[in-house]
Amino acid sequence: MNNTLKLTNTSNADKLYDYSGIVLKGLEALERDKTISKENKEHINKLIIYCNNIGMSKARLTIYLDKSKTIARLVKKDFKKYTKKDIELVMKKITAKYTNSNSRGMFVVTLKKIFGEYFKKPKLIDWLKTNFIYTTGEERKVRKLEQKIY
Repeated sequence: MNNTLKLTNTSNADKLYDYSGIVLKGLEALERDKTISKENKEHINKLIIYCNNIGMSKARLTIYLDKSKTIARLVKKDFKKYTKKDIELVMKKITAKYTNSNSRGMFVVTLKKIFGEYFKKPKLIDWLKTNFIYTTGEERKVRKLEQKIY
């Protein structure tokens, strides 16, 4: 597995908390993890490279890395071979294990990233819903400005 990943800080949090180092250590730990198949290790590694290449923050990469590893451990099957039933099983296990809706929501977001965007199989996950509303930095600046005006 090629972990030669060029990480650059995209946010203040990346710099402050050294998320680049955390991502690299997480990828090293992934290589040593005996509970995850070789195929899924490669998929997770490529997912992180993909997310990095599209400019995601390193903090977000740590979340996707952590949640992807957990998903791979819950259903021991190559991600490429997942069916809707496998996704349902993952969600059943996550719902049983995590009572916090934010934790469960991050798994939903990760599943959507893996199967909807990375593997381009949206039919596997189009039924999954989350309460998260994503905004860009510009949208947040505009909201703050609007709040000051009103």
